[in-house]
Amino acid sequence: QMCIRDSFLIIHGLTGGSNKDYIQQLVRHAQKKGFRVVVFQNRGINQTPLTTYEVSNPSNSKDIQQAVNHIHQKYPKSKIVACGMSFGGNQLIRYLIDTQSKSLIEGAALVSTPFSVSKCIRGLNKSVFERYFVKRYLATVIWKYRHVLKPKEQEGVISIDEIMKSVTLADLYGSLHAKMFNFKDAWDYFKEADVHEEDLSLLDLSLIHI
Repeated sequence: QMCIRDSFLIIHGLTGGSNKDYIQQLVRHAQKKGFRVVVFQNRGINQTPLTTYEVSNPSNSKDIQQAVNHIHQKYPKSKIVACGMSFGGNQLIRYLIDTQSKSLIEGAALVSTPFSVSKCIRGLNKSVFERYFVKRYLATVIWKYRHVLKPKEQEGVISIDEIMKSVTLADLYGSLHAKMFNFKDAWDYFKEADVHEEDLSLLDLSLIHI
């Protein structure tokens, strides 16, 4: 009789992806513990194609829901546990809050997850990390998939030229995500991804924050 393995879902951080060292180390460790490992990648990240104009939106859990549902459908007898790294933890919490008692995840861990995204973004302002991420995202997502985003520019929702001039994370999220998802500005968008203690009290599962 085949042993039923639990599934371990990993959600990367802001600049992550399955190719990053910290993700690969976690994958190897989980596999040694007997888990079936799945790494969720946000749209356009690490050569994941951007096939629609809708970029990754951490304030909306539908992509995580689709990934979790896929795992459950493929391995219905397997338990699912998840780990959100940094900003990935905010996405994981959003999923858990949105689904609550209907969640298919039975246990979760948050690693270095910023409960206040705005404070985290301000702390990164003008840092090497911020410059690296913005420059990389503009090159590998915005410019590479500008033809996919073009319809939204033609509708007057976004300006690709404006997005490409972004220097800070606030510039990037303000010119792209905030406009794409109808937020007032970048800071209004970041607020939506914040984690609140009262939200965590609604969750009925084992949750670890490291």
